[in-house]
Amino acid sequence: MEIIDKEKTVKWLSSKGLLLNSKGSLSFSGFSKPVSYRIPADSGRKTVLSRVITSLFDSETESLLWIDEWGIWPSCEDWTLFEGFRKSLGESAKLYEKPGHIFSKQDLGDITSLVAMVLYFCCGTVIVPATKSFIIRISHDEFIDIYSQDKEVLLQIKGIIEKGVDLDTL
Repeated sequence: MEIIDKEKTVKWLSSKGLLLNSKGSLSFSGFSKPVSYRIPADSGRKTVLSRVITSLFDSETESLLWIDEWGIWPSCEDWTLFEGFRKSLGESAKLYEKPGHIFSKQDLGDITSLVAMVLYFCCGTVIVPATKSFIIRISHDEFIDIYSQDKEVLLQIKGIIEKGVDLDTL
């Protein structure tokens, strides 16, 4: 895994044609209306959800996880835990310095833990494979939106999530 700064994160997304501007606003042009879910309140279900989400990337050679919102619900956050986890990955920079995480299927265990913390701490996050076949947007307001340019891919992901976590669409 490579943990990168916002500039490199924006360049990665831009190279995939997924940005509207240099500030980092995502472009969903060509993507379907998302399937949306409420993130469960139960921590056990959040843990399962993190495993299900990362399983969607098990055939990808490269993907990006970008944590782009935090500090909105500080009572949910534990930065000592988060920074300790990143240090275990060899990264000592603060999240605001390096919010992007380029990962491959070999990194899925670590990414699963990172997604779990994002869900526990109510951080906003974007996860996208290099193929950009779908985008997962986790909101700080505890919703998940899944976008795809292919309706069949969207239906497959919807089925995987609902079977794996028993979530209801909104």
